[in-house]
Amino acid sequence: MPTDNEIADKIRVSVRLLPELKIQMQGIASLDTPLSDDNSLTLANTIQADFCLEDETIDKM
Repeated sequence: MPTDNEIADKIRVSVRLLPELKIQMQGIASLDTPLSDDNSLTLANTIQADFCLEDETIDKM
């Protein structure tokens, strides 16, 4: 397993950037990804359908 210093050296970036790069390189999950053992709950079920940050902010102003 390479060290952070080795990785940074190989891709020619600062070691301080590695944590953010590692986050950005994580895989993408499907909204159909099951979150429960019986597949009754998916990632899509957890997203609020009517949430609009812009409208909520304007309403508060």
